[in-house]
Amino acid sequence: MTDNTLTIFKGDNVTLFVQITESDASADISGFSFIFTVKDNISEPQLNAEIIKSSDIASEITLINPSIGEIEIYILPNDTKNLSGEGRFYYDIQMTTATGEIYTIVQDYIFIKEDVTK
Repeated sequence: MTDNTLTIFKGDNVTLFVQITESDASADISGFSFIFTVKDNISEPQLNAEIIKSSDIASEITLINPSIGEIEIYILPNDTKNLSGEGRFYYDIQMTTATGEIYTIVQDYIFIKEDVTK
């Protein structure tokens, strides 16, 4: 199993580059949509998530090169600066194909650390 643990700092800009593959080859994700979600408690309702990003909003997730499966997820300072303390959160990336099939392509932990410089 691949370790997809992330570590970021509160209040920082973060760009996550993701390459989608299928059978160890680049996947064409043209017409697909993506949701990136961060939660404190994995079973809490989606509306209570700490961070939700969608490819429906270009400033949140961009399909930068869909023919070879490349996306970028943009985490902004305001997404994390008001979280209480630092800690371990859960995240996943969900993909919906052009035909409506839904797949969770990654799920792991994201550690959000306090920044020394504020």
